[in-house]
Amino acid sequence: MVRSMTRSPKYPYINIKDALGYIEKFYKKEKMSVAARDVAFLALGYSGKTGPATRTLSALIQFGLLTSSSQGVKLSERAIALVTYSPEKTEYRRALQEAALLPPVFREIYEKFPEASDENIKYYLTAEKQFIDEAADKVIKAYRVSRAIIKGLKSNTEPQNVQVKSDNEPEIDAGNVPVSDQNQCNSQKKNFETIRLPLLSRGLVAEINLIGDTITSKDLEHLAKYIELIKESYTQTNEDS
Repeated sequence: MVRSMTRSPKYPYINIKDALGYIEKFYKKEKMSVAARDVAFLALGYSGKTGPATRTLSALIQFGLLTSSSQGVKLSERAIALVTYSPEKTEYRRALQEAALLPPVFREIYEKFPEASDENIKYYLTAEKQFIDEAADKVIKAYRVSRAIIKGLKSNTEPQNVQVKSDNEPEIDAGNVPVSDQNQCNSQKKNFETIRLPLLSRGLVAEINLIGDTITSKDLEHLAKYIELIKESYTQTNEDS
């Protein structure tokens, strides 16, 4: 039987590991700002609107890493978790698990064929879902990356080669941060630090609680990044209003 369709249903052009790299590029350029699509292509490392650029942008939306509006695109809350938390953190792992299977075709394969062979999945995609052969092969290849990540997360092991690192992560000098209260919660074996900042503006005081087994300089770096994201968000909100 010859299929009349020459175009396959929608599927991600890239796999989830590649998607992580692209949102890191976007974050470095645009932080939490909304970017027009032509600007977003540049932020993702493309020279402008091309076929690959358009398909990559579409894939990031399918993975739930970018949100789209009439003004353009911006990082989703899921993507923000992936660029601000380290891979061992619960927030990072939850966001990664959600994104990996968010494309409908991936979710469908995962639920219907959890342990099936590539041949079995390809038959389903071509015979039932009307994918052309080449597209079906690409779907399976990208799906296998998501499947491996989900398997690693469920076995409570670190997914390999998926850590997103920024070359321009902000640094914070803990020695210059005013700390007025620092306690060891020995009964719970947790480190506890309260950082109280002096008056920021009239009527506004900030307090940050750090609780965990070990509080490292890396944790402070991620905190600084998150505060920077909040700053970008408030700046844009004030400009929009």
